[in-house]
Formats: sequence, structure tokens, C-alpha cells
Amino acid sequence: MSTRFSNRLRDERGIILPLIGLTFSAILAATAAGVGIGRVTLAASEGQNAADVAALTGAIAEFKNRDKWLDAWAAVNGNAVENRSAAPMLTHLDSGFYDSDTRSFDGTSDDHNAVMARIETTVNNPFGALMGKSTQRIEKIAYAALTGLRGGRPTLPIVIGECNFEGDCFEQS
Repeated sequence: MSTRFSNRLRDERGIILPLIGLTFSAILAATAAGVGIGRVTLAASEGQNAADVAALTGAIAEFKNRDKWLDAWAAVNGNAVENRSAAPMLTHLDSGFYDSDTRSFDGTSDDHNAVMARIETTVNNPFGALMGKSTQRIEKIAYAALTGLRGGRPTLPIVIGECNFEGDCFEQS
């Protein structure tokens, strides 16, 4: 009986090394995919931050009758996507009307209360080449509307500052 058991062990000798190799290969592939997805996600988050800055700066410039492109360009230049300045990635900065009830932006309206900013870039993903896609296109859009409390729904964060809307302002508002 012991001879039969020892023969069975001899036949399975060496199987652990290929199993360890397959396990490490699977772990390495999963790690590479995770790093690639994380890289694209980080770049998308950085792009959204840059779009938010551009829209807000453009809306403030529009309100103050300044050149929204110059102000937005200067503000976005301090932001980076993949360690590159986000300023050249700013492809659109359009004035229009943002309707808070329908949550829609109309760039053809003559009544301007908002600015829409779009950041577009391509992210290199060396780990994505394993799946046949070494680059990923990112497009992020942000809207910034300047309205009084009657014309919009305030959301967090609420910024408290000087009152620039005559109809909505009163003593100690």
C-alpha cells in the first residue's frame, strides 16, 4: 500500500512550479490593469478639475466684462493633467444660458448667465498596450452659472462674498 501511495506522489512531482508561475502571471496582469485604470482615472479627475476652474474663471470674467479666454487660460495654466499644463487642453469656452430647472445649457442664447468649458486630451497608458489600447481619450465638461438665489438652486459648496446682483441684495445680505 505504501508503494502505491509513493508512486502517486512521484507522478505529481514538479507541478507546483508551473502553478506558481501561472499565479504570479495572473497577479502581474491584474496589477498592470489596475495601474492602467488608476492612471486614466487620475488623469480624468485632473481634467475635470481643470474644466471646473476654466468654467468658473470664465463665468467670473464674463460677469466683470473681461476676456474670459485670457482669464481662464491663466487660471487653467496652473493646473496639470499628467504633469502637463492643462491650458492647451482647453478647447471650448462658450458663454450661454444655463437653465437650472432643466439642467441644460443653451450656447445660442443672447441672455448669458453661464460659461461652459471643455478640456480634451489623450492619456498614454503603457499598461493598456497589453489589452491593445495604449492611449485613452479624455473629455471633461464643466458649467459655471452666475445667478441670484431666485434664478438658481444653490448647491454645496456655497461661496459667500460680495453681492453683485442688485435685485437679490439688501442690507447685510
